[in-house]
Amino acid sequence: MTDKIMEQPEHGSTNMVGLLTSILTWAVEILGVDTGEIYLYDALEQALTLRVACGQMVEMHLGISLKPGEGLAGKVFESGAATVVDDYRLWEGRSPAFRDPLSCSELAVPLVFESRTIGVLIFATDADRRHFSQDDIRLATLCGNLAAVAIENARLYEQLHNSVLRLRRTLEEEITERMGELAHRAVQLESGSAIVEDTATTPDIDELLGRVMELKIARKVLDEVTRIPVDPLSVDHFTPREVEILTLVAKGFSNKEIARHLSIALSTVKFHVSSILGKLHISDRTRAALWAVNRGLVKADEARLLHDEAPRL
Repeated sequence: MTDKIMEQPEHGSTNMVGLLTSILTWAVEILGVDTGEIYLYDALEQALTLRVACGQMVEMHLGISLKPGEGLAGKVFESGAATVVDDYRLWEGRSPAFRDPLSCSELAVPLVFESRTIGVLIFATDADRRHFSQDDIRLATLCGNLAAVAIENARLYEQLHNSVLRLRRTLEEEITERMGELAHRAVQLESGSAIVEDTATTPDIDELLGRVMELKIARKVLDEVTRIPVDPLSVDHFTPREVEILTLVAKGFSNKEIARHLSIALSTVKFHVSSILGKLHISDRTRAALWAVNRGLVKADEARLLHDEAPRL
């Protein structure tokens, strides 16, 4: 399996590309396959576009768009069901957009967020070496569900971040305009020249200064807001004991196993697990395990919890 990753930026979004790359790298490693692809749906274009690809001949396919129902990605997007193709080269439903297809076994799962399909995750491997099983489908579906949550959270943040930047630009323009108006009024008062504006509607110096100060305060608040990163939480936000327990959770340890391993009370473990989930703003251990893998606390192949069908309590 090659480590080569190719990305198609989504509307110039570096954060989204980095996120998709991390997700695909992790998913390909978890399933032990040769290649992986992530398609995202654009509602305006009404098409699925291949945003990130990992594996052979990625340069040829990157950026390809498919309509719902077209090709494997389009059919899975339309049906909302995981689909396995034992030999893609012989499959009649393949899209003509892909020339000279390889003889490979492919597994595609929808990326679903709140009952809405936002894209498709596809894995492929040598058809002569392996075919996908029901266990592969379950694991791929888990990867897809976690990926969909991460993608939507990043999109929501970007929308908020862009709104904040637009508001900041508006404030900057208004501050510049008010400062110019203030300077003009000061020159007039200093020179004693006649003011022909309607004094009933024209603000005096004190009022203009007040407006400028309000705008500067608003800008300072926005400066702080725009410093917030996409993922403001880091390992440093956890205590050493929480990091220790989070690592064991990701490795699939139950609360009782953690208590025995660390020689601490079960109630203490439960308290720390609850604190960890609260800081991450999530409610299940599987997502905590994914966070730990993405931050390098645990290697993907050590994250036993991500291979299980259900979280261990």
